[in-house]
Amino acid sequence: MAWQQLTFWLDEADAEAVQFWLENADALAITYLDAEDSPRYEADAEHLNLWPRSRLQALFPEDRELGPLLALLQLQFPQKTLRYECTRLEDQPWERVCMDQFQPQCFGGKLWICPSWHRLPIPDAIVVTLDPGLAFGTGTHPTTQLCLEWLAAADLHNKTVLDYGSGSGILGIAAAALGAKEVWLTDNDPQALEASNQNAAKNHLTAPQLNCVLPEHLPPVSFDIVIANILANPLIALAPQLLHYLKPGGKLILSGLLLDQVEKLHAAYRPAVLFSATQLREEWVRLEGQRQVI
Repeated sequence: MAWQQLTFWLDEADAEAVQFWLENADALAITYLDAEDSPRYEADAEHLNLWPRSRLQALFPEDRELGPLLALLQLQFPQKTLRYECTRLEDQPWERVCMDQFQPQCFGGKLWICPSWHRLPIPDAIVVTLDPGLAFGTGTHPTTQLCLEWLAAADLHNKTVLDYGSGSGILGIAAAALGAKEVWLTDNDPQALEASNQNAAKNHLTAPQLNCVLPEHLPPVSFDIVIANILANPLIALAPQLLHYLKPGGKLILSGLLLDQVEKLHAAYRPAVLFSATQLREEWVRLEGQRQVI
């Protein structure tokens, strides 16, 4: 038996409307996936809290004519061109297919981000266990990869690290696994912190080495390393807070911005930070800077 799968790439504002039309067209199943590795945290099962960009997948019988449905959908969004694709799906062991989509990833030759169902036959590997799901970033987005590569290459022993805007906690947990003396994760979403705590527990990381708190509960101390993988505008707005927590001589790692936004970021942190390195992956940038000693 085979099926047809329609996949749409949608902004958050359009997703539920498209879902409504697909349900009324008797879709057999509808699935949401993150289109940009931007974790979201559901308050309860009755309220969707979608990503800024989602992939919506709808399943139909193999013999269903989808042309009229697609034409009707386009009429509902006359100002937009809906991006979609249609693929044929053969019957498969779907649980295994899902698991096979998420393979261990290596950063810097020593740090591995690994789903719990994989076991690495690599002695002395530094492994962060992280399963995919709505509430988890998995390290697949270029900005997360750029940050993980920096952490894997850095000497974190006896260092204190602040992961600001921690989301799933992947960066702070990686820093702790790589030997940081003390790591603080902070996010303004309490459910993000809950997910971070759950991920930390999976990796046997607890206080005082790893701590998850709301921003207003951060300790009144400064850190050797401050890392923030958010977006350009929040990074600009947060400049006073991030500088407040960064020691003189400390390292500032910023990601989540595009190449044409680099100069705005530089301006927001001058003259306190001297930026020395820019790394580019696809259209995304990671900045590395050092707090000046005055």
